[in-house]
Amino acid sequence: MELSRQADYAVRAMVDLAAFPIGTRVLTGEIAKRQEIPASFLPRIVAALSKAQLVQTFRGKDGGIMLARPVAEINLLDIIQAVEGPICLNRCTYQPSRCNRAAFCRVHPIWQQAQDYIDQLFRRTTLADLVVSLPQVLPLPQRQVDAAIL
Repeated sequence: MELSRQADYAVRAMVDLAAFPIGTRVLTGEIAKRQEIPASFLPRIVAALSKAQLVQTFRGKDGGIMLARPVAEINLLDIIQAVEGPICLNRCTYQPSRCNRAAFCRVHPIWQQAQDYIDQLFRRTTLADLVVSLPQVLPLPQRQVDAAIL
């Protein structure tokens, strides 16, 4: 199983946004540069994140995007599912009724245990958790660096 580039980019973009003070509008072009996300790809990701009510978008001179909720209320599962849909190792873990072997399959309990672990890990890992380790994984946005120098 491998998450798509879209899911990876969505998580990177959201972690980037989480580095800014709440309510800060950030240009998608800036996010794309810092996170090495193709600028042409980011609008589709932002649209999906907006539809899932994870970000707010603003057009015009003072445009940009910002988080729609506090960082502690947005988890990895929210972000990934916004762009990928449900995460499932095997269809029997997501739609057991579609598998006629689920009731007696010897591997199904393992698939389900792994699925449950992934869901729990992603659900309990919030942007707030990731921001705590931010200095080690993401350079501070230029605006914050400038403010720190002053």
